[in-house]
Amino acid sequence: MKHLLVGIFLKRQIFSAAVVLTVLALLTYANIFKSPFIFDDDRNITENPLIRMTEITPEALTRVLTRVLKCPSPFRPLANLSFAANYFLHGYDVWGYHAVNLIIHMITALMVFLVTRQTLALCQADERLVPFFAAALWLVNPLHTQSVTYIVQRMNSMAAMFFMLALFCFIRGRINAETGQPRYRSVMMYIFCLMATVSGLASKQIVAVLPLILLLYEWFFFQNLDRAWLRKQLPWMGILILAFVVLIIIYLGHNPLETLGEMYEKKPFTMKQRLLTEAGIVIYYISLLVFPYPGRLIMDYDFPLAHSLMDPMATIPAIVALIMLLIAAANTARRNRLISFAICWFLITLLIESTVIGVALIFEHRTYLPSVFPIIGLTFLISRLIRPRGLALASLSLTIVVCGLWTYQRNTTWQNALDMWRDNIAKSPSKARPYDALGSEYTDLDEFDTAMTYFKRSLARSTPQEYQHAVALCKIGELLVLMDQPREAAAYLKNAVMAFPEYCQALINYGAALILLGQTDEAIMYNQRALAINPYLEKAYNNLGNAWFKKGEVPLAVSALRQAMALNPTYSKASNNLATILSINKRYGGMIDLLKQAVRQDPQDPHLAYQLARTSQASGMTDQAILWYKQALSLDPDQPTYLNALGESYVSAGRLADAAKALERLARQLPDNPTVFYNLACLYARQEDRYNAVENLKRAVENGYDNREHLRNDKDLEKIHDTDYYKNFIQKSLPTPQK
Repeated sequence: MKHLLVGIFLKRQIFSAAVVLTVLALLTYANIFKSPFIFDDDRNITENPLIRMTEITPEALTRVLTRVLKCPSPFRPLANLSFAANYFLHGYDVWGYHAVNLIIHMITALMVFLVTRQTLALCQADERLVPFFAAALWLVNPLHTQSVTYIVQRMNSMAAMFFMLALFCFIRGRINAETGQPRYRSVMMYIFCLMATVSGLASKQIVAVLPLILLLYEWFFFQNLDRAWLRKQLPWMGILILAFVVLIIIYLGHNPLETLGEMYEKKPFTMKQRLLTEAGIVIYYISLLVFPYPGRLIMDYDFPLAHSLMDPMATIPAIVALIMLLIAAANTARRNRLISFAICWFLITLLIESTVIGVALIFEHRTYLPSVFPIIGLTFLISRLIRPRGLALASLSLTIVVCGLWTYQRNTTWQNALDMWRDNIAKSPSKARPYDALGSEYTDLDEFDTAMTYFKRSLARSTPQEYQHAVALCKIGELLVLMDQPREAAAYLKNAVMAFPEYCQALINYGAALILLGQTDEAIMYNQRALAINPYLEKAYNNLGNAWFKKGEVPLAVSALRQAMALNPTYSKASNNLATILSINKRYGGMIDLLKQAVRQDPQDPHLAYQLARTSQASGMTDQAILWYKQALSLDPDQPTYLNALGESYVSAGRLADAAKALERLARQLPDNPTVFYNLACLYARQEDRYNAVENLKRAVENGYDNREHLRNDKDLEKIHDTDYYKNFIQKSLPTPQK
């Protein structure tokens, strides 16, 4: 009976903690659900064809879960599958992506709570409130906004969730074995631990250090730091090291040294410089954990590169600080296992991303998993050192409130990409990449002059040897294409291609510029080169379609454009080009089917509905066209093109009164457009509404309508030729026709 009551109490405690942590998460992250895709979200989600799953079939799942050589998406199949599930359910509606990210964060926080509780029990520390406060402090830490609000970093948070789940299952399995529970319970826990480990590796490769963490946890908390036991495990440790090496080889490919070298080809630093710099970065991570004020948080850091031990001077102190941390871990292991383990945990979980792998130097999301045990240890120390106990709890509660407010404040910056990159530039004014990102945002807003300013600033802040320099060249070239300056664009893009011949976006944009210059054969060559590197580039297929069409190769053009739409049914440029070609060749049926598929995938895109309406109208399906024009207008009510097209469809259907309503609405939007009023005049004249016909004709002429051929010969206006306005103003202003 006693065991039953204890079990019920513990379950209620877990349930209560889960509820409170959920409420805390919802309050702290309440303002993220409309935050847009940003930065690498584009490369991995919105521009990644592999996650665009429109149906659940073996073929679709295989495409999501299969590694593609040089595909933009990293080989993280489970994370990619979660993005594909989001896309399948709601396309690119960001709300669903954020909801999944937040759920992952809440589950991980609950795992932190459970692991802390088990660890304190093993340490025989009767601190019942520490597990909750540790989990809550970790949950609301502003440093984790990059792992939660930044959608693509679900890869990171998923890996951490499975990492903590695997650790918890391992602990439960060992406790079951130590307390004489039936063997199957331990075996089941170990199986769950293995499954969580594999799932974590399929989310992000940082989980590769988990075996080392489990070995260390066993030695610290189950073997009481018994050195004799550790010596007996040397063979197993060798196997673990071998397994770790195998995982690294799998990640890096059959030739890891060559792959490592390739990683540094596009980086403005060497491996030696990276290792020296990471010492200071790790110390900086610790400072962010202790004081995560939003004013210190940056999307893309400009951390000073260490060229040698003496340049900058802070390099040696950073290395000394890391050595002292290791010494502190060794000295405190006997007296305070939890604190010693927290130090080891922090350093080990940073091993993969803070040593030789040639990725970017610093990102806040890399502290997500490493911060777990340091926060547990810090919470434990506060509960032990501050007296009275009520003051310790009050201090922890106040810290949770402050950190929660800071997290909410930091998330306001994530609500708008322009704000994010302006904030980044203000904090890191010498970094090139934020200028490039901000320029891209202004390009999307059609503010080309502003965008060009930022791209050129990015170019000025990078050297010709850097990959970022080629990115800036490519962006400038792409923008010049949009500004209808293909010759200038080609010069920039050619330099980008020469600097990095496998830079696919530069190859594609160079191909687009060459098409505009009439060099279609060269354009085809460069786009085919891009597709040889990555066969999932819808923009390259779109360029090929344009180039083949210009050469008169209609079947090849249609095939290429169909490939583009198969990769991305919502790609409006490809659908426009294909619609044009098929319309010329009177092949509407296939285009309508493709566009209907695109609309099903992205029902919130008004342009797709408009394209479907245009194609339906061209094929003689006027009633269907009217419905699609209405859908386009429901999504974008202020688009004059849609209103004008709707009016024309009504006229074709003989619904003149409805056509007049559509054009009246258009006239309110374009009060200075003479053509709109002229068309209204003709429309009312056809309905024999002479008053409105004359009034709209007056407005047309007052606004500058001067097409005399129309005014003299339009059949509709014959019905108002006898009006005073037409006889006294229009006819007198028209010259007598030559005989």
